[in-house]
Formats: sequence, C-alpha cells, structure tokens
Amino acid sequence: MFVTPEPLADRHLAELVHAACQLHQNHGLGLDREVDYAVKLHATCNDVAAAVSLCSFLADDDMIEVQPVVVEPWFLNSKQFRLRLLLNALTSPHSFLGGNVALYEKHRQAAERAVAMLALSLHHGQVITLSSAVAAITLGPDGASKKDYLGYAANTYLISVLHRGLAQLAAEGIVRDVDGSCFTLDQAVLHAVITALRRIP
Repeated sequence: MFVTPEPLADRHLAELVHAACQLHQNHGLGLDREVDYAVKLHATCNDVAAAVSLCSFLADDDMIEVQPVVVEPWFLNSKQFRLRLLLNALTSPHSFLGGNVALYEKHRQAAERAVAMLALSLHHGQVITLSSAVAAITLGPDGASKKDYLGYAANTYLISVLHRGLAQLAAEGIVRDVDGSCFTLDQAVLHAVITALRRIP
C-alpha cells in the first residue's frame, strides 16, 4: 500500500499498478485480481483517517455493522470495502519499505486503536479478554471468517495488535485494564466515542 498526502494522477497510478504487477511476475507470484489493483495499492492520508475512524462500519444508528462480503466488483471495488482493506493492511503483518516513519507510526497506532474499538463493538459485552477480542474480529456471527469476514487470522501478531490498541483505549479512559489481558468497559461510553467518529472530517 502506497500512501500519499494527495491523490495520484491517473498516469502515476497506472505506473504504480504496472510496477506492482511486474514485481509479482518477476518473482513468480500470482496476481489476485478480485480487487482492482488501482483500488488496493494506493491511499491518501485522508483515506487512512476515514479507515481508522471506522467509517466503513458505521450504520445509520451509529452502531458498528460489518456488511457481508459480496464477491462482486461493485462491492470489492467500493469505497467502503477499500477502507476495510486499508485498515486491515495497517493491522496485519506487513513491512514498512520507506517514507515518513513518524507518519507511518501515527497511522499504524491509530489503526490498532480502531481495530480494538471494532473488537469491543462486535463483542457487545462489558468485559473483554484478548482471546474474545480476537474471536470478535476473526469470526462473524454467521460463521464467516478470513476473506469472507474481516480478513484476519487468529495469530500472535493479531493478539499483539489488539493488546496495543486496548492499551491505548485504557490510557484514554475508554476501557479499564484489569490485568493486561482482560478489560472492562461501559458500552454507553463506547457508543459515545463511536458516535463522535462520524463528526471527524
């Protein structure tokens, strides 16, 4: 994922897509074209801000809602799904190749906070453990998982991401850290925070 302050010109975006496809071919890697490369290879800083504000999950009543994945171009290439992919990219195993390190760290930390809030919202309870947080974002209520849900796999990396995100929320007073792996929260406070996300420009 290539993040820039402003949108890329069409010509530059086409060059980026071509370079990425060529890199895959040079190394004998398959090309996954379910989502257009122009959609998943580039984002702006405003896109990151929207992704970490959970805009792609907010329903009309300001509650978190995960829409089922529809394997059709109109859904996979939509702005809503694109923001889901961007949040996933920042909170799944990846490598930082270069650029503004401070800005990257800011984006990564904001994404970890957002994923922790997503887990809290999907869990619904007043008490959440790291294991239940992992379950909340790796398994949907209908049994959907991985690419059919939020794209996450239960692993040590995800546990670390959620732990750091929950620690941020504890520092803000949104949750209370009981013992480092168990957290308590007031759903009304969480809902107020989620409602405020809609007002973020």
